[in-house]
Amino acid sequence: MVTPGPGPQAALLPSSLLSPLYTYQTGTEIGTMLSSVLFGIFIVQLHQYFTSSTSEPLRMKCFVCPIIMFIEVAHIVFLWIYVVDMNHGGLLDPTYLIRDTWPVISALLMSGIAGATVQSFYAHRIFRFSGSIWLSIPSWAGSIARAGITIAGCVASLTGFGGMVHTVLDWNNKYKWALRGVLAASVAVDVLNATILCIFLSRRRDANTRTSRVINKLSVWAIETGMLTSVLAVIMLLLVLFNHIELLPAFIHIYPNMFSLSLLLSLNAREGLRQTLFAKPVVSSSNPLVVRRQVTCQTFAELPTDTEMEMVKVHMTEPPYGSSAVNLAGSHV
Repeated sequence: MVTPGPGPQAALLPSSLLSPLYTYQTGTEIGTMLSSVLFGIFIVQLHQYFTSSTSEPLRMKCFVCPIIMFIEVAHIVFLWIYVVDMNHGGLLDPTYLIRDTWPVISALLMSGIAGATVQSFYAHRIFRFSGSIWLSIPSWAGSIARAGITIAGCVASLTGFGGMVHTVLDWNNKYKWALRGVLAASVAVDVLNATILCIFLSRRRDANTRTSRVINKLSVWAIETGMLTSVLAVIMLLLVLFNHIELLPAFIHIYPNMFSLSLLLSLNAREGLRQTLFAKPVVSSSNPLVVRRQVTCQTFAELPTDTEMEMVKVHMTEPPYGSSAVNLAGSHV
């Protein structure tokens, strides 16, 4: 077997420069393949959402599709165009592997918009749950700032070099504030959303077992929603600060998928919370000693479906043989 040698341009480059180039290429391909896998999971969750959420409000369906779906599709399409273009150009010129081209700029633009959109939705969820717009304003401001920095960084990449060919390293050296600002804003909004929600939920606990169980689930979801994306953002921020840009693609290309998946997973998981909240004991007609639990149609009809957080606003029937009206949130439905 004959092993092909390096191209004419590669032969002129020192091995110390070739190694980061190939690391960047490998990271880009790994990130693209992982993003494709997550996109497939996103499609499955999207199908589950539209087939199970028959009573979902139209405004919510319009938010998930076409907005979130369009962003996801555009991101994965631009990403694969970038991979094909990068590999073709790198055959003759290895430095083309890190060239800042329009497909990668477009993919990163979709990435920033996806994260800011989902984080804004979580801020809106806090507003609907608490009834106080002031609690959501900091998160909305952070999301808007993140989207603004993303757009400014992409515009700078297209216009800031006077039409001259430049690499990702050139862009990072000239516009360090862009990537650092986006990642820092993302971490801040994630932490802020989770902290506000957990504090608000902790103040709504009572002696009811089922109520506490639902509150615990909501608190865990609030933390998990922002934990993974925050960890990824911190890792990427450290890579940028320590100038290991060649490792960045393996993380940054799956970043928007995490936001979209967290949104759909939280929406699809509402059924479990409904069962926990509204399943009430019913004595079997054949055997009075057998008590089973069921969810009445009336209960589901009363249940708001905007977000899983609004479930705890509805009056809950309390076992075993009595009922008490417990309004956990005390705000409008």
